[in-house]
Amino acid sequence: MSLVKSSFFFASGTFLSRIVGLLRESLVAAMFGANVYLDAFLVANRIPNLLRELLAEGALGASFTKVYSQRACENRDAATVLLRQSLWFFGLCVGALTLLGIWFAPELVDLLTLFAGHTPEKQLLRDQSIILTRVLFPFIWFMALTAILAGALYQEERFFLPSISPMVLNLGYIAGATLLAAGCSALPADWFPFPTVHRGIFGLSVGVLLGGLGQFWLHLAIVRRRWRTLQLPRPKFELTPDLKKIFLLMGPMLLAASSGQINVLINTNFATQLEEGAVSWLTFSFRVLQLPIGIFAVAVGSVCLPRMSRAYTGGTPETRRSRLSEELQSSTELLTWFILPCFCFTACNSRFIVELLFHYGKFSSYAVDQTALALYAYNFSLLGYSLIKVLTPFYYVIEKTTFPMWVGVGSIALNFGSNYFLAQRYGHVGIAATMAIVLSLNAAVLALGAWWQGARFSSKAWGRAGSLALTTCVCLGAQYALHCYGDAQITAWVPREKIRVGLLLSTQAIAIGAVFISAAYVRFPTVRIFLRKHLHHF
Repeated sequence: MSLVKSSFFFASGTFLSRIVGLLRESLVAAMFGANVYLDAFLVANRIPNLLRELLAEGALGASFTKVYSQRACENRDAATVLLRQSLWFFGLCVGALTLLGIWFAPELVDLLTLFAGHTPEKQLLRDQSIILTRVLFPFIWFMALTAILAGALYQEERFFLPSISPMVLNLGYIAGATLLAAGCSALPADWFPFPTVHRGIFGLSVGVLLGGLGQFWLHLAIVRRRWRTLQLPRPKFELTPDLKKIFLLMGPMLLAASSGQINVLINTNFATQLEEGAVSWLTFSFRVLQLPIGIFAVAVGSVCLPRMSRAYTGGTPETRRSRLSEELQSSTELLTWFILPCFCFTACNSRFIVELLFHYGKFSSYAVDQTALALYAYNFSLLGYSLIKVLTPFYYVIEKTTFPMWVGVGSIALNFGSNYFLAQRYGHVGIAATMAIVLSLNAAVLALGAWWQGARFSSKAWGRAGSLALTTCVCLGAQYALHCYGDAQITAWVPREKIRVGLLLSTQAIAIGAVFISAAYVRFPTVRIFLRKHLHHF
């Protein structure tokens, strides 16, 4: 299956789940607003999510996929044994980590609220966050095992079902914010186990936990159906050579990925010292940014890792390097053609996007304005954040994971220094701008490192990059002209605000998509082949 086709299937499934994710965020914002109780949930939910990004979606998932892909190319039975061993071994390890996280929840919350101060509101934030952290922490166990199961499916080029599975988690959010929140609020006082916790937020937390459980069981059912002979192994805590190799790859990448999580801890600490709602503004704006990241960057990054691993297997060193460079070039080009239209769209419509998604119920106009400012600043990290998803697998494949580790360590100092100056002057917008600076520089250094390791792009790739830059400038100029001269006419035609905003955004999205697809058809051969084939079938 080609890179474009595999990425298309993955992106299609992710698109559906991300749309449900945006509905979930809109519902949560409307139900609870931007206040100290929702801030407490976001702080508590951030702790297991940091570990999920560090382990499940980071070092563990990528390391397992790399080793499993190599083993599957050599011996499928050995690969199945590795899958069984990994489920048991890492299930025990992450289970122990989960128990430690529940026990040390107060210390973990304190790490996220170092700069919050000691006002009554901040003490309420801390107390609520501790209890919710203990409720949400088992989420990381489900996600770690889900990442192992997903890695096996990626090697089999089964991308659609794993990509659509987060919809189950999003449905858990929605059920928690509505049914479970209402059920907890209706319970008699004697029946509710945590009298000091906001009942609606507690129901939302339980819904998140059930959604994580559902996502794990869905992956397990898919794998059991694909491998009909797969049985869980007997309890055996043994480090086999393949498990040792996974650990050796994980070590430096855990440190590299942990730098990103440390940066999130730093950002959260700076946000908690700002006015009430700052954590919520940053979180909701970042959720919007995660839509193109999840649809395109995660899709291409997940597809390219097993493809790079297969390209780097067999042949002379020069042949392997050449095949690996071709895969890296194709992945980088494809991702850039996907991401820059999203950048153009968000750069000119951040206020409209936030208004359409979140301006309901208790989410005020002031919260919309502040969230839109954060989204505008976050948008400049979009390209760098996306390229990291493709460049990092390159280092997994060549087993040179210490370089990304040192790049990540350097980003910690840059992040803290930038936050120290920007957050004090520009508030939560300064925190978002700091992320844009750090991620962009991180991607640039990783790209230079890949060139130093022998990755080379053809001259045609640089020509297509020039075409892409020209297309981006054209789209930005056209959008600016539309906002200057077209908003008044659309307002006159469609007086209702929500319909007008939806019509404006839809028109721009279709126009930008058409321009970029046309340019990609002319300049990107794999896209041209894919479109010709499927348009012919249509």
